[in-house]
Amino acid sequence: MADVLMLLPELIEDDVNVINDNIEDGDDIVVFSAASCFMRRNLTRIAGYFEQTVPRYLPDEFKHHFRMTKETFEILSSEILRTGHIPLGNPSGRPVIQPQKQILTFLWGMANQEPARAIADRFDITRSSYNRVFRRVVMAAVGLSNEYIRWPTGNKILEISTSFEDEGRFPGVIGLIDGTHIRIRAPENGPEAYINRKKFHSLNVQLVGDDKLLFTDVVAGWPGSVHDSRVLRNSVLWNTSAHKFPGDTHLLGDGGYPLLSWLITPFRDNGHLTAQQRRFNRTLSSIRQKKEKGQFLF
Repeated sequence: MADVLMLLPELIEDDVNVINDNIEDGDDIVVFSAASCFMRRNLTRIAGYFEQTVPRYLPDEFKHHFRMTKETFEILSSEILRTGHIPLGNPSGRPVIQPQKQILTFLWGMANQEPARAIADRFDITRSSYNRVFRRVVMAAVGLSNEYIRWPTGNKILEISTSFEDEGRFPGVIGLIDGTHIRIRAPENGPEAYINRKKFHSLNVQLVGDDKLLFTDVVAGWPGSVHDSRVLRNSVLWNTSAHKFPGDTHLLGDGGYPLLSWLITPFRDNGHLTAQQRRFNRTLSSIRQKKEKGQFLF
């Protein structure tokens, strides 16, 4: 029987067409029953979506499906490939999935939130391949994050504050801060901690964006029930704020954040605000809403 089991790796790779004659009939059944659990099946999947359909998408169709332009996708692909997380060959000898196909598969999953099975079918790959693709692209993106998510310094601070002042008459603003909730499945451990005020499980992610809505600071991982102000008070941004806001620079935030020398929030409406205070709140809200609705940042 031990000799029979030695054949399993070869059967799994589909490289053996003839079984050695010295295997007994009873062992044949065991071998093929075991091997059938591991051998690849030719499942029916959508063929040609990446190769034929995607190239025919008009620019607005491509952006609708993948949440970015074709030009941005090309730049992203180039950046991800240089990280080395996407292999260009397959040590097993099987055909490798094209790098651009791997990245588009990941983007489709992020943009449309479909089950892994449906995504694998659409891109004509196995579910295990999709899981590997997902991990590869995530690791590549994490590796690139420090190059793109950077706090402004020097002339960049002046450029951002000038832009905000020209647009909303708020001097010294170098960013907007807010929290967003990323929906997740209920975790096995402590699921109640992840239920946010809207009654679904989530992670509370703190984001800071500049005048062009480029991220300059991101804090991810806090359970959805945690208040925005607590996320801020436990962040690197809070602990290093003394070095991040030269002069009279600051962020704009909503009423969920504390009022600080470097964080401007609205006046609390207790029913007795002056006309000037109401105008201040409207102006602050207008700046935030214009950015948020225009770019879908928060």
